[in-house]
Amino acid sequence: MECVTVRKGTDCVFMTREGCSFDEGECHPVVEQCAGCDYIRSFPTGEYCAIYAEPASRWALGDCAFATHLDKTKGAVDSKLNPVKASRRSMKG
Repeated sequence: MECVTVRKGTDCVFMTREGCSFDEGECHPVVEQCAGCDYIRSFPTGEYCAIYAEPASRWALGDCAFATHLDKTKGAVDSKLNPVKASRRSMKG
């Protein structure tokens, strides 16, 4: 159904015939960490995420999974090498 609260005119999974079924009856605005993301949509009531109804919860335990403004590629991870396996591999040679 279409949102009739803060994101008027957009499809929303939380909208029911009785109104918004999300926490406190409306979506929450974006937080500082969201600045620069491509999923931010501007409405007369403020800026809201197009994917998540409560963006702050996506940043609580780390980076947001859909953050387009973050570099997802991490450098080469140094993996720990088991010394026993390393010696066996070098003996095979």
